[in-house]
Amino acid sequence: MREPAISGDRYSHAGVNHSHGVLLPAVLDLITELERFDTLGGHRRRRLFELGCGNGSVAHALTERGWDVTGVDPSAERIAQAQTAYPHLNLQTL
Repeated sequence: MREPAISGDRYSHAGVNHSHGVLLPAVLDLITELERFDTLGGHRRRRLFELGCGNGSVAHALTERGWDVTGVDPSAERIAQAQTAYPHLNLQTL
């Protein structure tokens, strides 16, 4: 049986918020290590999958660093908000 869609769960904006103060620096540190490793083996397509992409702000930050990000989130409202703010992102509802 499929779980019901999450509704009424919406960020007030599609930008980075206080919760990203811990998450985003840690992710960017890991990404920096991957980028450093990638330069040793030559340039390859940089792709990431973000589970629980929410408002799209982290996916957007990663695309600005040259990554091809695909994201999913169970909330149709979050995905709609993210696609409005960042129409270039490849985000889908679960």
